[in-house]
Amino acid sequence: FSLMRDTWSDGDVSVPKPHFVNNSWGSGLDSGAWIGSEANSRAVDAEVWNENQVYVFAAGNSGPGAATLSQESSSKNALSVG
Repeated sequence: FSLMRDTWSDGDVSVPKPHFVNNSWGSGLDSGAWIGSEANSRAVDAEVWNENQVYVFAAGNSGPGAATLSQESSSKNALSVG
């Protein structure tokens, strides 16, 4: 997440850090019934809170059944879509 914390500059042009950060990660085969308190979820929550940014995650649905969301999309401070 560190790439999204600071203003970006190429020497001539300077761009402020983004307000929204879109993430479309696959959930892989290790999906489970995430409850939002796992390490990855807590890292997302902290980043959103500390950097005052909105993190959007694709739900990462890996099937039609229950417990098919990605771990990061279960974060309490993230916006999950899909």
